[in-house]
Amino acid sequence: MLTFCPACPRPSLSLTRLALLATLLGFLGACAPSSDRPGGDAADDAPRVVGATRAAQPFAPWLGRVIDDRSWRVVPGPRWQTDGASADDAANAMWVLPGRAVLILDVDEALTKPLTVRLTPDDADGGAQPPTVHWNDAPTENWVTARDDGALLVRVPTDRLSTGRHVLRLSASADDPAAAITRFRAIAVGPRTAEADDGDRRWRTFLPVHAARHRFLADFLRLGVTGAFGLEKQGGIVFDGPRTLTVPLDDAAQGGGHAATRVQNASPQPMTTALRSLDDTGTVLTERVVKLEPFGRVWLDLDVPAGASALTLSADGVPRAYALWGGPVFTPKPDGDRPPAPFVLLVTLD
Repeated sequence: MLTFCPACPRPSLSLTRLALLATLLGFLGACAPSSDRPGGDAADDAPRVVGATRAAQPFAPWLGRVIDDRSWRVVPGPRWQTDGASADDAANAMWVLPGRAVLILDVDEALTKPLTVRLTPDDADGGAQPPTVHWNDAPTENWVTARDDGALLVRVPTDRLSTGRHVLRLSASADDPAAAITRFRAIAVGPRTAEADDGDRRWRTFLPVHAARHRFLADFLRLGVTGAFGLEKQGGIVFDGPRTLTVPLDDAAQGGGHAATRVQNASPQPMTTALRSLDDTGTVLTERVVKLEPFGRVWLDLDVPAGASALTLSADGVPRAYALWGGPVFTPKPDGDRPPAPFVLLVTLD
């Protein structure tokens, strides 16, 4: 702690910065999970990951990605509100546009045909003015059309559907808020032609009753972190449905080491998760398998022996269930007797 007195020279800015940095590092150390703190994990469950370096990080190509069966995905953003979105009243639930809200689109491969968003207004809404549309903060023209059955179609041209993440923003009419359409029974994204029938299975429909699930993915796509436990959010890799991801180990990592991740089951059904190391023939060398209860979470850590050529992350649950592999990291064994490089956090105060 810094102390000042009138007779003492004022500490330099550099000393002040060092003191603030030391305080910050002490604070971060004090915030580490502990079995003595409410909500902390037991010591036996904590990951034994020390000295992780940027070298030989096999998970890096998948961090921030959603692993599913699609080349693109879309989800309502977190600003959408709901009315009556409970399991007991799902049929009457509504999406509510609170002035403005977004749909987030994540594209792995550039689309070759237009994409259509269908908004189904509430019959009792009373509004007549469709929302205005912005694409990646730029205004659009003639993207919105109304069908005879009242549905609103937003057609996104092909040249706007490049690889990456995009935001389609819908805003209620500011000229006459009372005339704006703000309540919708469903939001759907699907066939790349506006004329497709509503029963076409290619439409993916988002219902208000599933708003919490949509928010989980929206936070991940928008912020890079998400979580099903309030303020606890992490980055990492999201699985959509049961699947296995194989992560190759390069030559630098095949001397063995340690892998760890914090897994979250973001679904209301049980899920079995597993972290494994494999050799060149696909034989399992070591594994850690844990069954997670609905919305459960656990540290998975695994000793990886020398000769392992790959790691696998597996989740076996119900279709469309989300699993978050939070902060996966691999720590290679040090060469010889040299200790692992320490983890360094650099904070600048400029």
